[in-house]
Amino acid sequence: MNDLDNLDDLTDELDEAAEEALAEQYKNGKHYDRAWFRANALKAGPGPNPLKVATVDLGVGDSAERLDSTKGQKLWGPQSVEVVFWPDGGIDQNLYDLGKAPKPPKNTYNGRYIDPTVEKGRKTGDYYDKQLFEWDGESKTAREWYEHPSRIEGLSRTTFTDRLKKQGMSVPEALTAPIQRGGRREPKNT
Repeated sequence: MNDLDNLDDLTDELDEAAEEALAEQYKNGKHYDRAWFRANALKAGPGPNPLKVATVDLGVGDSAERLDSTKGQKLWGPQSVEVVFWPDGGIDQNLYDLGKAPKPPKNTYNGRYIDPTVEKGRKTGDYYDKQLFEWDGESKTAREWYEHPSRIEGLSRTTFTDRLKKQGMSVPEALTAPIQRGGRREPKNT
């Protein structure tokens, strides 16, 4: 019986040590309150009064304020928390496995909502060109092909993209054709 008592004591000591280590981790964690969620919520629809969504991944030790009727309680990580602020003042708080929360809405730098169903080709911003060009058994976008090492010096990405899309050049042609500066060149007399 002496060995069983020692084993019980050792188990109790290990449990206490694990609880102390966990308490130490949670002591240094970050806490997200109602004000943080409200300040970091992004517009999730068009119009002057859309719903807003804030999403945060809680790591071990992080916590978030419960925003439903159980005020004062916290949600602990690791998990993902999504908060939806409705135009009528209602709040939904959804919990997901860590990293499984829906992606937050996309907004421009000035806070305007970007509709995810609309695809536009732009050089900058949240939209990007998805048209693929094939060469040597690979399919890549113009932006990806522009980084190819065979590109001639001084070729801008705009000129390269125009060569592919407007002039119909192949990828190797668009990368290596000489750059014409100062307008059209006259044909050489032979």
